[in-house]
Amino acid sequence: MAKLTIMPSMTGSKHKEKKSRRKMIIYLAVVFSVLIFSLAIFRIVNKYIENSKKNPPIAYQVGSMYLKKEPLTMSVAGEGIVEGDPQVLAYPQVTGKFQYNAVKEGEYVAYDQPIAYIFRDIVGQVYNLAPVRSPIEGVVIKLYYIDRGALVNLNNPIAEIANTKKIKVDVTLGVDDLLKIKKGMKAQISYEEDTNINMELTVDEVTPFVESQTLSGTVTLKSPLTNQMMKIGMSVRAQIIIGVTNDFIVPEESIIANLDNIYIFVNDHGIARQVNITRGYAFNGMVEVIGNLKSGDEVITAGAFKLNDGDMIKTFPETNAVSMNNSPVAANTTN
Repeated sequence: MAKLTIMPSMTGSKHKEKKSRRKMIIYLAVVFSVLIFSLAIFRIVNKYIENSKKNPPIAYQVGSMYLKKEPLTMSVAGEGIVEGDPQVLAYPQVTGKFQYNAVKEGEYVAYDQPIAYIFRDIVGQVYNLAPVRSPIEGVVIKLYYIDRGALVNLNNPIAEIANTKKIKVDVTLGVDDLLKIKKGMKAQISYEEDTNINMELTVDEVTPFVESQTLSGTVTLKSPLTNQMMKIGMSVRAQIIIGVTNDFIVPEESIIANLDNIYIFVNDHGIARQVNITRGYAFNGMVEVIGNLKSGDEVITAGAFKLNDGDMIKTFPETNAVSMNNSPVAANTTN
């Protein structure tokens, strides 16, 4: 009897192949999904790490100084011109025509010495030349006539003479400052272009009236000339000392002013804090400040202009800050 042999079906083989491919596709899809998910997680974690490594807020580097009360010599300031004491004009006693000067500018003259000569030009009359004499002993600082034949009258000066052994300075002050000045007070004057050229003068006279249109008056300072570098005609700054007080002072650059208030910054544990103040007296770049301040406060000096309230700061105290001990301080209401 013949044996029956059963061959594998071609249909079953194809079914297994399709199933295998489906598994492979599913596997690849899962792997691809895992890769995408892993990449997304990596990016999220990396971004978180980057954010956690952001630089801290910027801390501004600024100069500072520690507050302490200083003895302040208060004064009132003004400006004036150095003159001889006395310094006068020489006028002719007759009219006529200028002939010549008998002296030169800068030359010393004695009292009643002829300075210039005038020809009395009167028709039908012959006169000797009329001298114009010096009214004081001193130095000729100005000759007003040079050209021969120039008309001369009684109202025009011929020359100006100054006593150079003594000097005076007339300072114009506003009425508020004028009321603080008394005869006998001391004053310091200094040449505006070189403060090393300076002298001490005394208040000799305070005007008894105030100019109604300008609400100002004149204070006259006088002294023997003790500094030969101080010359007649120099423009000087005068500080008239009126008293002494004790208060806080800061450099001018520390003070910020706007339309609403005037303030400085203090260091509050690394944070700039704004403190409103009132300005007081000022001298040589230093200003008296009045406000909610106490000794030991660290005030921002250099760099204060770039700060806002609440900014982080890193301070560098100025060891060479200007001291105001025994220094005159001029009122900030000066002319």
